[in-house]
Amino acid sequence: MVFTSVEMNTDFRNSGVTYLEGLAVTDTPASVGTTRLDFSRQKQRKRKMAKPAKKTWRQHFGIEVKEKSQPKPPLMMRCYRAWRQMAAALTKIAELETMLEQAQSDVEVVKEVVDTEDFAKLRDNLPEITKSFSKWRPSSQEKPAGRKGVCTPLIHCDQSPLLNFGEGFPCF
Repeated sequence: MVFTSVEMNTDFRNSGVTYLEGLAVTDTPASVGTTRLDFSRQKQRKRKMAKPAKKTWRQHFGIEVKEKSQPKPPLMMRCYRAWRQMAAALTKIAELETMLEQAQSDVEVVKEVVDTEDFAKLRDNLPEITKSFSKWRPSSQEKPAGRKGVCTPLIHCDQSPLLNFGEGFPCF
């Protein structure tokens, strides 16, 4: 068995204040109000520290303990993060400027094409072209005469080498 013992000085340096001069562990109680120390090795049961904590005065009055906020990162870390964010923003700005320059050059090309005489002729003939496409032509809706199940090409093969289908090709 082991006990704690304290040695107090009731008038430290003639100030009237009590001061702790010594703290010891002894085999017999040497001070009043000390308790016996129990070691977990001697007792094969659960530790006393595993007991749930008693209510503190804050809990009695309904005061919540403030959670510790994350400490601010060091100044150098914050500067480095800000520098990385700035570099990323500058990269994005450079990409946007490049895209803007490409769009402006495309606009210039379109302006050059629109200002040509060929485009003006197409624009002026557009109503006539639309009318000719919208006319109903029953002759163009008829199927060409040919063998059943085989289509006959409307364009001769010798007129277009890309459309060389042969004599007859199956219909789908």
